[in-house]
Amino acid sequence: MIALEHQQATILGAAAAERALQFAEQLSALNCGHFAHAGDHAAAAAALESQHNLAQRLRGALGGLARCSLGRGISARALDSQFREEVLERILAAHRTIIEPARIPRMFVVTGGAGFIGSNLLAALEPRGEIVACDRLGTDERWRNLAKRALADLVPPQDLFAFLDGAQGEVEAIFHMGAISTTTERDVDAIVANNVRLSLDLVNWCARHQVRLIYASSAATYGDGAHGFDDDPSPAALARLRPLNAYGWSKHLVDRRIAHLRAKGGVLPPQCVGLKFFNVYGPNEYHKGAQRSVAHQLFEAARAGSPARLFRSHRADVPDGGQSRDFVWSGDCVAVMEWLLENPSVSGLYNVGAGKARSFLDLARAVYAAVGKDFRVEWMDTPAPIRQHYQYFTQATTERLRATGFARPATSLEDGVRRYVQDFLSKEDPYR
Repeated sequence: MIALEHQQATILGAAAAERALQFAEQLSALNCGHFAHAGDHAAAAAALESQHNLAQRLRGALGGLARCSLGRGISARALDSQFREEVLERILAAHRTIIEPARIPRMFVVTGGAGFIGSNLLAALEPRGEIVACDRLGTDERWRNLAKRALADLVPPQDLFAFLDGAQGEVEAIFHMGAISTTTERDVDAIVANNVRLSLDLVNWCARHQVRLIYASSAATYGDGAHGFDDDPSPAALARLRPLNAYGWSKHLVDRRIAHLRAKGGVLPPQCVGLKFFNVYGPNEYHKGAQRSVAHQLFEAARAGSPARLFRSHRADVPDGGQSRDFVWSGDCVAVMEWLLENPSVSGLYNVGAGKARSFLDLARAVYAAVGKDFRVEWMDTPAPIRQHYQYFTQATTERLRATGFARPATSLEDGVRRYVQDFLSKEDPYR
């Protein structure tokens, strides 16, 4: 009689486990659907309601398993060990899903969201979840950089922390691209307020609330390049760099503070990454005036049939037009940030460039070829105010970023310029 009861209990327990297994699989599928429909609030609500109903049924099945196998004093050995391990593992996985709070749609905040790199990043993040831009729009045309985006909100910088405090638990990551980026800006107090104070306050907020932070540093932190362009993040290596202007110094100050905190075991965001962008070119830079990339300025000359106007070299060892930069396609910069979003364990300070210096003559020829115009050049003296600190060479070292696992090849100068000209600048609507 006891053996029969044991057999029946085992059969009933196995049936309850099988029902629990089926419910666990359905629950997992619904969770996937919930995440897939994160941007559709009605679909997400329906998925959550179905998930709740299945959770109740799963709890019942778990109870049935407990009553039939454990409640009757049946040893765990009474169930086939292989079947039991498989079922219980999958039940536990489903149970963990039940007791965790329902996940809300992902939210990404991009400061400087109406700017050049920030607006390109928002375009890439939009399919991933809710996007929030923090920026001032002013009186220029930068609002057009946001015109194609379905923003969850547009927050003035002075209201950023009030917004973040009200969105606690919703924000997955903050991408801090906002700054005064004009290298000739003379109001250093304004630079400190915008580039230093806001950045350090964001570091502290993200650390307190355990929100991931990816922020824009700059190749301007390397100064004249006398100490190279190695993205060594150690406090000692950073201390050797000498930026040439207040903008570069402000970015460097933030890099050094974070490096100090990291070296001393201070509290930082769960992911904290600084990106030293080199000479970026691409769509949505049109509002930048004289700070636009040389690629864009050359396009206007090529389209008009005018010669390319390039700075003459004032160094005997560098030919005219031989001044070189690490020109990097904006899409490559965005790809790095998307990869970092998918790899939250990666933190640090990294160069973002093509990893290969190219001359301004190379750039000009690429632009004229993409436009389909014959190349001509007209030399002009480098303006006296910037001649003393003019950089003749920049080139990012990218080994540290590659060592983290980022494997996407850099876009060649010719391919990037061709895409910029043909997919954007030559179109009636050049915005991304």
